[in-house]
Amino acid sequence: MRYAIDQLMAKHHGQKDFLAKVDVEYAAVIQAASRDANSLLHPTTKQHISRYVKHLAKMTNTSSSLNTSTEKLLETQQLRELEAAKQRSTASKQVRKERETRKAKEEHPTGRLCRFCHRPLRQGPNSPHIHTGFPGVAGKYIYCRAKVFSLYQAEGVTREMTWAEFCQSSFYEAEKRRWAVEKASNG
Repeated sequence: MRYAIDQLMAKHHGQKDFLAKVDVEYAAVIQAASRDANSLLHPTTKQHISRYVKHLAKMTNTSSSLNTSTEKLLETQQLRELEAAKQRSTASKQVRKERETRKAKEEHPTGRLCRFCHRPLRQGPNSPHIHTGFPGVAGKYIYCRAKVFSLYQAEGVTREMTWAEFCQSSFYEAEKRRWAVEKASNG
């Protein structure tokens, strides 16, 4: 039994779909043997033969399926590797594109920028700047949390304050005087 299988495998080795050819020829041998009562190959041994061929296929690092050639396995493996590489490449391109977009937005804000913190000057509830004025001082004042914190940190400001917190603090009057002097000196 093993000898017959080994001979067929040696005969078809290196050919395309060699396991399929071995399977076909071996099936013919088995069918011929089933008609010959004196043959050592009998249909009841087919299960053992199938196991042996599967074992040999695994030993040669091929599929255990009798109908799969090494070429087909190699082609399938290459297709899987190519598909995985495409998926990695696509994911990598998407991540790179998102980073570039985010970096471009961070590096090049649009519109007017605060001269102190260099953030865009926008009005609205989510803006870090408040566009307002001080009573009795001509001109528009733009409150920047970072600027006020920097100017008055040495005098006791411990963190950036919201506009409402700033209006209630003792630094409000100091900033109003500083702003009035700055406006008067700039004309």
